[in-house]
Amino acid sequence: MIDELKYPRAYALMKVPKQKSDGGFYIVSPCYIVKELLIHMADGRNEKGYEIVYPRRGYNSREEQIPEINKLDSWECINGFITDYITYDYEEAIKERDRVNSSLLASLRPKEGETFGEMYRRCREEIEFYQEELNKIEPKEQVKKKIKTPAK
Repeated sequence: MIDELKYPRAYALMKVPKQKSDGGFYIVSPCYIVKELLIHMADGRNEKGYEIVYPRRGYNSREEQIPEINKLDSWECINGFITDYITYDYEEAIKERDRVNSSLLASLRPKEGETFGEMYRRCREEIEFYQEELNKIEPKEQVKKKIKTPAK
């Protein structure tokens, strides 16, 4: 029996930790979709969500990561994250990243002696830097397949 794991085919937003960036900004990362979820909101609404796994452990990690399923509970993914946003279009993901990051930028205050415009440019450069770091590791073309074959 051949167990196929398709390479990531969707994109999600990955948070760059605040200790690495001023605002805890987001970058676009490919992701494995583990499962679709229905999230029950406090106000009674139901929202669609996704459990995902990023193919790398972080924006600058070369350590590969695939979904790890709990051997005792096949419904549980050990290394999954819950998100309400995925897309299959990289350009659409970039637009969503920019929208979310713009909201974060609006809540930041410039450093002493810095204008809002300077802060904005500095933060945009930071976001682009982290995006480029991830893109160096993870190609945008998602056509590869990993195939495990049984030992003979």
